[in-house]
Amino acid sequence: MGLRVALVTPFAWSQPHDVNEHVGGLARQLRRRGHTVTVLAPSNRARDLAEGRRALMNGMDAELVALGPAVPISRRSRMGVPVGIRASLAVALTAGHFDVVHGFEPGLPSLSYLALRDSSAFTVATFFSPERLGYPPGRAQRERLLGRLDALLTTGEETAQAAAERFPGRYEIVPVGVDLELFAPAEKRKLVVLEWRQTERPLLRALVLAGTGAVALLGGWPLSAAGAALLVAAAIVALAAVWRWDRTHVVLTTEKLFVVHGVLHKHAAAVHLAKVGTVEVEQPLLGRLLGYGTIVAGELEIPCVAEPREVYGLVERLLVS
Repeated sequence: MGLRVALVTPFAWSQPHDVNEHVGGLARQLRRRGHTVTVLAPSNRARDLAEGRRALMNGMDAELVALGPAVPISRRSRMGVPVGIRASLAVALTAGHFDVVHGFEPGLPSLSYLALRDSSAFTVATFFSPERLGYPPGRAQRERLLGRLDALLTTGEETAQAAAERFPGRYEIVPVGVDLELFAPAEKRKLVVLEWRQTERPLLRALVLAGTGAVALLGGWPLSAAGAALLVAAAIVALAAVWRWDRTHVVLTTEKLFVVHGVLHKHAAAVHLAKVGTVEVEQPLLGRLLGYGTIVAGELEIPCVAEPREVYGLVERLLVS
């Protein structure tokens, strides 16, 4: 008999996160076993929020229901907080008629905490990190949450010990595991398809302008005036390229799409191509004129990509193959 299961994550579905990757994999496996699974999550993607509102009005017939926007908690993470989304969560829990509500990282002030606390279904809590156990601060609130939990899970012994201090109980350790399809034995392939820094083309343009300007300077008046102007233009283009150095470094392989931001403070995100349903390119008028845009590939959103349609074409070809 198939069950109706809600998987609740505190992290924005619009941004890659290890917890969301685990939730997505669990949802796929449960659906393969005949269960109806709905992911409840915050999101900062307008499309997700619009589809979430429609799902709330139409009886929760959706695999993902975005209940509201997330707020930043660090440079790498965004997390949904109770303010402004309690009503949507209450509607989702009521309309979904869930048999099981599974909350991830409920030790944060988040959708997961509220869903487990307020749900009347069978509840499961999974803790991933010993550093995400600070909420709720009051003992009475923690006991209220524990009184609603039917099963306690962690992904490791260290996390189980830390969680037991805050939320006493019997914990089952369920390792995160590996993707068997991804690591299945196979013939070695060349994986790197594209590695591209946005500054390469602007710097090349600067070199071309500078070379042309230097040649023009040797031609005498009035070519020398044009040459000087070209050298100034080359300097401006080069400075602009250096200024944009921290924007985007894209790496596309036959399995993943990576994006790396920054130089001094680098941070990266990635998405498996197998998990990318559609690829979109967003280019405003200025972006079309200047040759940049935003690529949305599944959960990964990459802004300020130079010549985005070239990257889009490569990703689409890999998806088809």
